[in-house]
Amino acid sequence: MLKSLWQAILSLLDRSAPAQAYATALVARPVPAPAEPKWLQLARADLGIRELPGAAANPAIMRAWQYCDYKPPAGDETAWCSAKANEWLQCAGLPGTRQPNARSWLKWGAGLDTPKLGCVTVFWRGARDAWEGHVALYVGPGSRPNTIKVLGGNQGNGVSIAEYSTDQLLGYRWPTTGSNSRTLKAQTAGLLLGDGLTIAAISGKGVVESLPDALAIGEGVSAMAAYWPWAALIGITISILARMVTIWARVSDWQAKGI
Repeated sequence: MLKSLWQAILSLLDRSAPAQAYATALVARPVPAPAEPKWLQLARADLGIRELPGAAANPAIMRAWQYCDYKPPAGDETAWCSAKANEWLQCAGLPGTRQPNARSWLKWGAGLDTPKLGCVTVFWRGARDAWEGHVALYVGPGSRPNTIKVLGGNQGNGVSIAEYSTDQLLGYRWPTTGSNSRTLKAQTAGLLLGDGLTIAAISGKGVVESLPDALAIGEGVSAMAAYWPWAALIGITISILARMVTIWARVSDWQAKGI
C-alpha cells in the first residue's frame, strides 16, 4: 500500500513539472522595449551624417534648412541642431518651431517633469541666461551620474548620440497632439460643458412648459424650470471662457512657431 501511495505522489509530481516549467518561462520572458516615436526613428536613420571639410556643404545637413524659416549664412558650418530637430518632427507629421535657435523649443509643445523616449531636450550653452543652446532627442540615461544620452545634430560636427550633463538642462518637451493638446481640451470643455448645459437648460425648460397639465411630470420637476435660465447662463459663461482659452492656446502655439 505504501508503495502504491509513493507511486501516486511521483506521478503527480511528474504531471506538475510541465506547468512549473511553463510558469518559469513566463516569469523569465523579457519585457519588450517601448516603441520609438516616428521622429526618433527618422533621427536614427541620420546617424553618421557629418559636416564636410572646407567650403563644401553636406546635402543631408543642408536639406534640414527647408524646415526652418531661415537661410544659413555659412552652409553646414552654421549651427544646425534646431534645423535637424525641425526636419525630424515635421517629417513625422508634427509641427516644429521653424526657428534656427535651440531655445525656441522651450515654447514648443508641453513640458515634461521626467523625460520620455524621444522627447525634445533643450540645453543651455555659454550661460544659462544667454541665448545660445542645444536641442536634441532624449534616448536614455547616461553612463555617469547626472548625465543623459541624446541623439541630435551638430554633436561633434555630425548626427550622433552623446552624453550631456543634466546641469545644463533647460527642459524636456513633448508634442501637444491628441489628449494633451490645450486647444483640444478647451474646445471639448466648451462643447460638452458649456454648449451641452446651455442646450439642455433651454430645451428642457421649453419641453416642460409645453406639456399639458395632464402630462405634467410633477411639481418638483416643474419648479426646477425657474432655475433653468441660471443653468443656461452658466453654460453660456463656460462656453465663452472655453473659447477664450482656445484663442489663447492658439496664439501661444503661433508665438512658439514664430508666426
